[in-house]
Amino acid sequence: MTRTRHVVGGVLGVLILSVLAMAVMLSFGGREQPPQSAARLFQSAIATPTSPSQPQVPTPTPPEPPRKGGRDIVLTFELPEIVPDVLTESVQLTTRPAPRGELAVDGNYVVWRSYEDGQTNVVAYNLQTGEERRISSLPGGKSSLRISGNYVVWEDVVTTTDRVIPVVRVYDLTAGKELAISSVDHASTHPDISGKTVVWNDGRNRQGDCVGDIYGYDLKRGVEFPVVVGPGCHSFPRVSGDWIIYLDWPPGAELRGRFPDQPTLHAHHIRTGEDINLGPASYRNDAWSYRRHVISGHTVAWQGKDGQVHLYDLAARREQTLTGHLSYDGLVLNGRFLNMGGVLYNVATSAKVVPFQPFSIERPAHVDDIATDGRTLAWIFNGANEGDSEGRIYVASFRRLP
Repeated sequence: MTRTRHVVGGVLGVLILSVLAMAVMLSFGGREQPPQSAARLFQSAIATPTSPSQPQVPTPTPPEPPRKGGRDIVLTFELPEIVPDVLTESVQLTTRPAPRGELAVDGNYVVWRSYEDGQTNVVAYNLQTGEERRISSLPGGKSSLRISGNYVVWEDVVTTTDRVIPVVRVYDLTAGKELAISSVDHASTHPDISGKTVVWNDGRNRQGDCVGDIYGYDLKRGVEFPVVVGPGCHSFPRVSGDWIIYLDWPPGAELRGRFPDQPTLHAHHIRTGEDINLGPASYRNDAWSYRRHVISGHTVAWQGKDGQVHLYDLAARREQTLTGHLSYDGLVLNGRFLNMGGVLYNVATSAKVVPFQPFSIERPAHVDDIATDGRTLAWIFNGANEGDSEGRIYVASFRRLP
């Protein structure tokens, strides 16, 4: 009997020791990770805020890429520790000096406005074949050049017996045909194009000083259609896919003078009719007013009334503000690249791209115009002094370092 009690006691002792050992193992398994492991986790998820359970890492970390939660994107002049975008060696397209501007690029073509031989022309350059050709047929002023695929659109001027009327013209680079898509009965200004959809300001229902409505044209079907019509002033449309953006003023707004009323920027879906007020926008009553708001895909960029550049994601319905040293004369957005007055940024990484290497001291120059389709960058160099119109056009392609 005594032997039996000793055996039972031994078994119970072993069981108690086993339970204690299991508890110790569980206790150590529930502790926080050692600093080395936590640091590795932090490096692999920089964009995710550190949770309270993770220890603080005292060593410096790489710059945090922009979150998509709506916080400000800081555009820095220092390249973050990422693989940067770089440009191939540039190629000069033009060989003779001339005043040039209104640069646009898409795919194989670069287009621009040029004043040569005593008149203003629209010129198209094929990057694959090296062919340069004039595609406009009428004399007179030309502005608001845009290109999408094989179609080029611009604002032209038609002189009738009693007046001068701005109209919208389209050129098919494949078919070699020019087409007038707006009426000479009223002003049609500031066209833009995406795919086979053209939009413009239309003056058939003119309200005071404002060419008040926005109309569109389907090049595939050959049909005109209203986009935004009604009371108020709806101006300077830009289009990408089924979305257009435009500046909007209420009825009776004052658009002229040194201190015009400031508009709001709207996004309008062509197919559904949805109209979104994106917020206050900047308007200065000058020739650059249509170049301070841009759209590419579902991303909108504009200069706000507050002087900052804003980004809005139409798919996610989120807004971000770009802060830093910015210049606002002429916004160009395509894909991940945003140009602000000759300064190019990758908005996905906040990196500044420096494409323009300075010329020699004997031949200084400055950039007057810039365009990109996200794959090719084109720009115009003029002389360093005001009024120098050398009009040298260059192109280069984006690539990624291995």
